[in-house]
Amino acid sequence: NLLITIMLQPGDKVVVEDPTFTSILNMLSARKIPHIGVPMEHDGMDMDYLERVIVRDKPKLIITIPTLHNPTGYTMSLEKRERLIQLAQRYGIPIIEDYWSIMLEYEGKRLPSLKILDTGNHVIQICSMSKSFLPGTRIAWVVLPGDIGVSFSKAKRAMDRTDSYFLQTLV
Repeated sequence: NLLITIMLQPGDKVVVEDPTFTSILNMLSARKIPHIGVPMEHDGMDMDYLERVIVRDKPKLIITIPTLHNPTGYTMSLEKRERLIQLAQRYGIPIIEDYWSIMLEYEGKRLPSLKILDTGNHVIQICSMSKSFLPGTRIAWVVLPGDIGVSFSKAKRAMDRTDSYFLQTLV
């Protein structure tokens, strides 16, 4: 929600997966931010469809859950991760990677996050241990490009100053 506040202007469009986590849709709807759904395939978003949406609708942001997608449970393939990064770089669109599942991948080889693959500083990664460790703590962190970092920090301080130092230290 805070990222949306500092990154978007009225009328800007956002791309999301279809389906996606209902809280993302609720947040966008509450803020009256138009969003365009990109159909999901067994290995992530339909990238050809995504590119057509980018060319046609000129979205200002892509929000994705590439690992253990909610609600489908799919994990985006390495090929699609690389293509998504290429599209972001080609069209200059930032990506918010919701990496809530950072501690929940139990077996098999872990695919690199979008942030790890990002050589052009287009990916903003949101992480949390709230689903895997002390769910009530609601502790999360953001990895973002430096140019957004100052604005984000100022907006966070203006929003609240009640973060629990004890819980952050515990996590």
